[in-house]
Amino acid sequence: MGIFQPRKIVLWAVLTAAIWFLGGLILPSPQMAVALASLGAAIIGTILFGEERLPFAAGAVILVLAAQVVTFDEFVEGAEWALFIKLVALLTWVEFLYSSGYFEMLIERLLPKGLKGTRLLVLILSIAFVSAALIDEVNSIVIIYFLTRAIIGYVNGTFLMNDQEWGQATVSLVSSTNIGSQLLPLGNPVGIAVASIAGFTAIDFIQFTWVPAVLTLVGYIALKRLFYPALVRDFGKIEVSQADFDELEQMGTPAQGEYEIVEVNTDQEARVVSHPKPPTAILHTLFIFGVVGLVGSQPLGTALGLDASSSLGLFGILLWSITLHVASSYSRHNEGLLKQLPWSALLFIVFLFAIAHVLEATGITELVATSLFDVIGTNVLVWVLVIALIGGIVTAIMDNVIAIAVISGIIIQLETLGLPVTVLWFTLLATGVVAANSTPIGSAANIIANARAKLSWSQWWRYGGWLALPATVINIVVLYVWIVVILGR
Repeated sequence: MGIFQPRKIVLWAVLTAAIWFLGGLILPSPQMAVALASLGAAIIGTILFGEERLPFAAGAVILVLAAQVVTFDEFVEGAEWALFIKLVALLTWVEFLYSSGYFEMLIERLLPKGLKGTRLLVLILSIAFVSAALIDEVNSIVIIYFLTRAIIGYVNGTFLMNDQEWGQATVSLVSSTNIGSQLLPLGNPVGIAVASIAGFTAIDFIQFTWVPAVLTLVGYIALKRLFYPALVRDFGKIEVSQADFDELEQMGTPAQGEYEIVEVNTDQEARVVSHPKPPTAILHTLFIFGVVGLVGSQPLGTALGLDASSSLGLFGILLWSITLHVASSYSRHNEGLLKQLPWSALLFIVFLFAIAHVLEATGITELVATSLFDVIGTNVLVWVLVIALIGGIVTAIMDNVIAIAVISGIIIQLETLGLPVTVLWFTLLATGVVAANSTPIGSAANIIANARAKLSWSQWWRYGGWLALPATVINIVVLYVWIVVILGR
């Protein structure tokens, strides 16, 4: 935010009050008007303050508590703390592997030396696609961003691509990363949210998302090559070499042999301490255990008589505890590791889902769902288009977490009305990650990459952001055909 901005705070308060007033005029009850105002407060806070939105999401919660729309206990029960715990567990595992340089090591082994041109571009975008599912969109884009810059290289300190060429490359990397983040309930927080709320397993994600996502990536790369041929020519001028990975280590990513952390001694003086990296065998084992457990915990738990949510939660806590112990065994103190998690984003998710619960408790969600159901009926295709449109707009200009939190309650209500909702859940997820590619704030991956590339909204759009529209259409069309027509769900 930079400096204290009282005008923006006043604008936030005025707009929230206006929504409250208008809600009181059109909604059946005062409680609904307060609930709508709280949602508006969170959304307006996001628009006005961006990543510094958490205090205003908290203000939205204070509004419904002060107006006694829900009690504090009801707020706690509706805040999706189960989702919060799963997010913390999985992100801790990813963060430790990332900070240990494990993913860079894997990618270095996957990239053949001497590769260049179209094959190099396609392979990098494919690695971004897959790594987002296995790592998560945030850490994935950091690795891929620096890796690509290292491969392109420097001469006498001058980067070999100009700003426009690198802008096109950046949008391509982010877009491929976001498309791949729908492959597993690990790629991004909204995927974990959909899995947790709807009860989908990792196997469900494999069954329902992989075919649409892969075809979307193929379509995206084809469009990129058609409309941005210069990008392909640029990659034809470079070649992967061992020197590129040596350059990667000098660009701020974790080193292959050791990593650095900041410790504070008893005199409260910060110092940087280097520690030996855990043996590769241990990192391999931890990574494989996490991936296999993510896929197999729910089927195994079901066989043992546990429900799906408890199975994944149990495995998540087990993975979290093992990760913390391995980290502390190699001098990566638990406190230092946990400090690396995106706590602001995690708490924003908690507050937003609590607000979504208030919408449900006051009847707004049911009112919206039944009103739309009276118009649309049981036509699943129309519902897919409606959710894709609303979710895409909210994601592109606000946040995909907001889209998931608000629309998920409507989908739950539609299920009670007898509508098959599997395709609706994955439409919401696909829209939330693919439509996010259209703007530099559509997802966390966009924000992180653009913090370095520094593209304006118009530049982002010109350099390939507009391809999010046809890519979203491809994903949604294939998703509908795959789930509804072919799989019959």
